[in-house]
Amino acid sequence: MKNGNISGCTLFRPSYDYEIDNKLVISAETTDAAVKLIDDATGECIRFVFIKAGTTYSVRNIPQGRYYVKIAYGEQWSVLIGDPKCKGHFTLNAVYKKGSEILDFFQTPTVNGYNVPSYSLKLSTYFSDPNSNTFSTDHISETDF
Repeated sequence: MKNGNISGCTLFRPSYDYEIDNKLVISAETTDAAVKLIDDATGECIRFVFIKAGTTYSVRNIPQGRYYVKIAYGEQWSVLIGDPKCKGHFTLNAVYKKGSEILDFFQTPTVNGYNVPSYSLKLSTYFSDPNSNTFSTDHISETDF
């Protein structure tokens, strides 16, 4: 697969706000990753992207709101063709996590306009420097992903 939106899901429609130039920059350092951006208020997935190991992808034009992420790590992403619920999974070395932190994408007024929030997320399946910034996650099942 190529980096970007996972397409072909009939029950999922990505949400964009093209008037907001914000982004969530996601780097998949050690393994492929599939990331869902979930609206904290509704529990609905607004974006679903795939990132190849060793690459970075920017999720842009995210509507204002508060979100958390669900992350699947692994190798050999697979989706049943025609599955309307888009229940993809990794067939090798799969790990599923849910971010416990909320990403606040609401714009805030400033003297000169608005503060447009953006975030950067580095995904890795191993622990590096314990003193570095970390994004907190909890294990979830494949079904919960």
